[in-house]
Amino acid sequence: MFGIKKAITCIALAIMSMAPIAAADDMGRQPMITAAWEGHAVMVELLASQEASVGAANMQGMEPMHSAAARGHTAVVELLT
Repeated sequence: MFGIKKAITCIALAIMSMAPIAAADDMGRQPMITAAWEGHAVMVELLASQEASVGAANMQGMEPMHSAAARGHTAVVELLT
């Protein structure tokens, strides 16, 4: 696992290269869901500023807000509401 600074750098590079911000893995997890699950408020803000969906659900039906709440990341929940 790499740190949040490297993750932000990766997302910034993806944004600059016009990569799809809503790309999902084989479980339907988009970057916004993963950032919320991990409690990375800065990443959530960055993704939201690029119009990443705050309502996109993974294959289990969990949206970013649910993911953040499940892990007790109240600051992220507040950002997503």
